[in-house]
Amino acid sequence: MNWPFLLPQVYNCEARLFTWEVVTPFEEAPSQVMLESQFQEEFPESCKKIEDLHLPKPQFWRLVSFNSVIGRKHRYLVALCEKNIHFLEELRKRYRKVLPDSRGFYYDAIQMLEKGENKGNSGNGAFYGFFRDRLYVLIFMEGRLCHWSEEEGYEKKNGDKLKELVEQRMNLVREFLKRDDLFTTGSFGDFIQINNAVETHVDFFWKKKDLDCCSGLKPCQKRKWATLGCFMVVVALLWLCVNYSTQHFGILPSPMAIELSPPIFEENHEVREPFEVQKTVPPKGTLKKNSCPKPNVHLQGIVNGRFFKIRERENIFSFGDSLFDGTHTYFVKNIGRDRVALECKTEIFIIGNHL
Repeated sequence: MNWPFLLPQVYNCEARLFTWEVVTPFEEAPSQVMLESQFQEEFPESCKKIEDLHLPKPQFWRLVSFNSVIGRKHRYLVALCEKNIHFLEELRKRYRKVLPDSRGFYYDAIQMLEKGENKGNSGNGAFYGFFRDRLYVLIFMEGRLCHWSEEEGYEKKNGDKLKELVEQRMNLVREFLKRDDLFTTGSFGDFIQINNAVETHVDFFWKKKDLDCCSGLKPCQKRKWATLGCFMVVVALLWLCVNYSTQHFGILPSPMAIELSPPIFEENHEVREPFEVQKTVPPKGTLKKNSCPKPNVHLQGIVNGRFFKIRERENIFSFGDSLFDGTHTYFVKNIGRDRVALECKTEIFIIGNHL
């Protein structure tokens, strides 16, 4: 018997990934119907292959969107699964989701960004790696994946020939970074090689993604919820039995009432909640004697919602770190996508690129 909670989490499947850009009018976002229709117009050969080989529909995973002179640009990570629908239907009985087998490149790149191996480029980084016969290129900006490309033809190359081909490809990517509407505003440094393609860990980026998007629940998910439902029914029946026995037969003695002391909270206890911190900075000119002034620092970049850097310092800050400006000490209260909360005494200060 296959216990649903013991089933493998992910099946690593062969898939092609690449970045695709769609342009819409300002303040608009493309719908799923629009994406499928436009993809069929731009990639008719790929769509014909999908139909002939009974492959699943392409998946469009949004990476980033930004305004340009011609409208609002949306960049998607397109995933083309290379296994047919019948194969995926069999996988549904044993696996909870299907993900690209090359996703480990993303995990490796994120780890390097967090460790600062991109030489202080504030979450920006350019990475490349080899898997099977393909060269992979990943570009991150402010800690977010913004570009993914794959190129075939590197399987039988080695030595100086491989080095020459890679250098030619990197030169093209460097020119792309200089001219692209999004990447021209950032600095990326030298390309860093990443080696681990296959990864069993599922981080936040892949958590809600699946190459096999079937309608409804998968068989393994149905078994999981059925098992959980049975467990909840048993717990409810036991609770009813104990409650009925206590009220009618007095099997369990009534505990004596005791006086509870008010809960004690640790002064600097860190609570990881969604970034909703109310500013408590007093109005200008009404600063109290023992209060803290707003720190004169400027946010330079945030990586993965866990680390950040300010322009006035060289070191990288994280949760629980402190910042001393010569007079007052500010503690890192919370880190969001584009802002950071600093606490001094009882006051909260928000710093960000636009604050």
